Amino acid sequence: MRPFDEDDAAAIERPPAIHIDGSQAGTLLRGIEQRGRLARLLLHDLATTRTAVARGLIPPDVLSETPGWSASLSSRPIDAPPAHLLACVELVRNADRSWTVLAERSSLPYGLGLLASAPWGEDSPFASFSEFVVEELDRRSPHRALLYDPAAISPDENLAPHLVEQDARATAEVLGIELLTPADLTVADGRLARTSHAQTPRGPQGSGADLPAPDLLIRYSPSTALDPLEPTGRPHTGIPGLGALLRTGAVTVSNPSGAAILANPALATFLPRLTRHYLSEDLILPSVTTYWCGDRAMCSHTIAHVSRLILRCVATREIFDGRTMSIRELADLCAQIADEPWDWVGQEPVEPDAIQLPDGGVTPVMLRGYAAGGEEWHALPAGLAFIGELDDRSRPLTHVVLTEGDE
Repeated sequence: MRPFDEDDAAAIERPPAIHIDGSQAGTLLRGIEQRGRLARLLLHDLATTRTAVARGLIPPDVLSETPGWSASLSSRPIDAPPAHLLACVELVRNADRSWTVLAERSSLPYGLGLLASAPWGEDSPFASFSEFVVEELDRRSPHRALLYDPAAISPDENLAPHLVEQDARATAEVLGIELLTPADLTVADGRLARTSHAQTPRGPQGSGADLPAPDLLIRYSPSTALDPLEPTGRPHTGIPGLGALLRTGAVTVSNPSGAAILANPALATFLPRLTRHYLSEDLILPSVTTYWCGDRAMCSHTIAHVSRLILRCVATREIFDGRTMSIRELADLCAQIADEPWDWVGQEPVEPDAIQLPDGGVTPVMLRGYAAGGEEWHALPAGLAFIGELDDRSRPLTHVVLTEGDE
């Protein structure tokens, strides 16, 4: 699958854009913005005072069992401003025309560059959205770069690795910032510096080492690939010593490494009360009904109904469909859940409503939507559309346009 590639003659025929209008589009835009505002406050709290844990809004086991979560790497000075920048969620429409969030992708919001490369014509929604993002970046720092490590691409269930690399380059281009790898940066004398061989496609002529080092990094690598010296760090990835700079506030990473918690499916269980706590609002876009097995009652419910639920292992990201498993397989799975309940969630199956495509076809569609902000949030009135059944990993990819107004 190679979307939006005008130069590849062998590329598959691209499906036409999908349009979602009226109140549905308005609900999606407001709901994605709300998710961004909520994530900003939650992540800042977890990086500083952690009142959400102290007040029992999030069980400590949800944090400690999140892949990539590190209290050390996520910590920030109390007076540091919130670092969250981009929100990204995947949704499907239900038979009653409501929408359900299947997954949070805000930890690594891949896809913006792919959307920017789409054949929008003169009415590209990226004009105002990219301007807003750049203005927000200007408020945070004049020295920023997109940090991407080709050797540490986070697994994405719906985008192949070559698309992630294409996306990273396109995102840096549309935001007008450098694309750097860990090999281009080093920590020296308590600050981030460029290595002697660092090169840059923009800026003064000469070596990249002559340019100011960024103090704001847009993260396109998993949190485990930021600093190999951290407890959750991977060997031979990242920038040794970067974690110490994050803790002192000398460098900021957006989205922050603590955003790994957003990818934990167990968090969906607690989002309604987190939304009321931080925003005094109800969740506009509900998540798929999720039972975290670290709670005894929810674990008992999951095991009792395992044959009709979708089971997810938090640590390995494996997915099991209880509806298709044999009695013996279900028994083995229940034993695993009972042995390490905090590492499992059960989810109600989602049957997405079919959407009519511009060519007249009718098929399920999953939407990946985006928002950006700081004090204020703005949703991108567009998104990626994955056409076909949810378990089809080869389904075609196109773009969707969201237009508020009368239906």
